[in-house]
Amino acid sequence: MKTTVVAIIGDWNGGHHGKFPLLLEYEPAEKERPLYSSEGWGHGFSGNRFTLEDLNKYGLLDIYDQPESRWAFQILQECLKNGDSSHVAGAALLSKLQDNLPDIPDSVKGYLSAKA
Repeated sequence: MKTTVVAIIGDWNGGHHGKFPLLLEYEPAEKERPLYSSEGWGHGFSGNRFTLEDLNKYGLLDIYDQPESRWAFQILQECLKNGDSSHVAGAALLSKLQDNLPDIPDSVKGYLSAKA
């Protein structure tokens, strides 16, 4: 099941005051590209599946260097530096998620659960 790890909801460039958040998700069952990076609650709007290396290659990793997601950015940077797999990085994110839960509105939580 896909887990939302980061939701940058604030006033980022293109975010329209939280209407289109940046999302980082992890799907352990996805063998090749388990990391999802997308823009918006619609899941798929400007989104795609990636490996850890892809996030770095396409410059997406740096967008998560924000106050509310810095913890995840640092984990991903460390995993990249260590040459860890995307699944090792995803497991590291999940291990720290409880202390860093994204602030997702209740009305959206149900939608995300249904789409998982």
